[in-house]
Amino acid sequence: MKKATRLTAMLCALVLLVGLAGCDDKTTQTLKYETITVQMPEQQAEVAGEKIIKADRSFYSLWMLTDEHNLYSCTFTEDNQPDMTTLELEFQGVQDILIDETNYGTLSVLFEDGSYNRYNVLEMGGPHQPDPLQEVTAISCNSVLFKDGTVQYYRIDYAPEKTAEEYSQTAWHTLEGIKAKAIAGSERERMLILDENNTLRNCSKEDANDRLEVAQDVTDFCYSAYNKMRYYDDIWYRTADGGLYHHHYGWGDPIGTSDTPEEQRPATDQYDLPGVPVATDDGNVLLQQEDGTYLFLQANSEVPKVYSMPLKGVYAEGSAFRYMIAGTDGRLYYHSDADTDPRNPIDEVNWVMELPN
Repeated sequence: MKKATRLTAMLCALVLLVGLAGCDDKTTQTLKYETITVQMPEQQAEVAGEKIIKADRSFYSLWMLTDEHNLYSCTFTEDNQPDMTTLELEFQGVQDILIDETNYGTLSVLFEDGSYNRYNVLEMGGPHQPDPLQEVTAISCNSVLFKDGTVQYYRIDYAPEKTAEEYSQTAWHTLEGIKAKAIAGSERERMLILDENNTLRNCSKEDANDRLEVAQDVTDFCYSAYNKMRYYDDIWYRTADGGLYHHHYGWGDPIGTSDTPEEQRPATDQYDLPGVPVATDDGNVLLQQEDGTYLFLQANSEVPKVYSMPLKGVYAEGSAFRYMIAGTDGRLYYHSDADTDPRNPIDEVNWVMELPN
């Protein structure tokens, strides 16, 4: 991001010297990083009312989950600021939410009682599914994890003879023969499973026999699948011995052979950086450190950069041009930088918001 933003308060820079080790040849290379401090406002005393603990946004609206399990929404003004005059309470008793990554048209809601359903963010008149799934403990993009470790994923089996009703009845599929502790779904053909033995597996949604082991003794991971703008799948994970790894491959095919083009062969790189990987985008990763602050590693640039965000949060998401953090003080912080990525659809904008008492 830029060394100066429109936000007013400057926070101290965290300067890191990091080493990169290639996993294939086990050699160690010294890598110099450009370190940059993202200027963000100083955190204040905790808010008096409900605290925002997670948020997600579409092109048209902002969705905020609170510590009282209420889900609020609002639209944006013309200059991409939250319009608090449109604030509405959408649901109560909510455990988790997410917005569909492909078209921003679907809101997934996991309720405290373990029920799960999907809604159109533009038309909140009713759910996509007449019968919600039950006994769900975690959700990811197009995937759900049940209390017994079973994983189901959403995939439409297109066939011209099927009616819309038949599609809705057959869209959920079960990942047979595996029990999971955590999942990372995808709108594409693959998904990640951390099984009950802490082995991270890359599983196909189309071939039950296509399950590749990524790593063992995994403690934390995050995943982003290829799409129309970027052609690589990225898996960042940390193992029990403290190692941070980036496993990546091209065009959604993780297998790769001697006949496979070099850019499609899987590769795994090791990084010497602190923090839990919480989000990845286009080969980059957002890490939350032990004290609650964040680092964003932009690893895919000619000179890799580390962005320091000393603001402490309970939830965050980030990409090559924007961050959104639910702070420990209950406020929601947003920063975007229009100059960082030419594909950025959002103009530079910064804001901090809290819910009214």
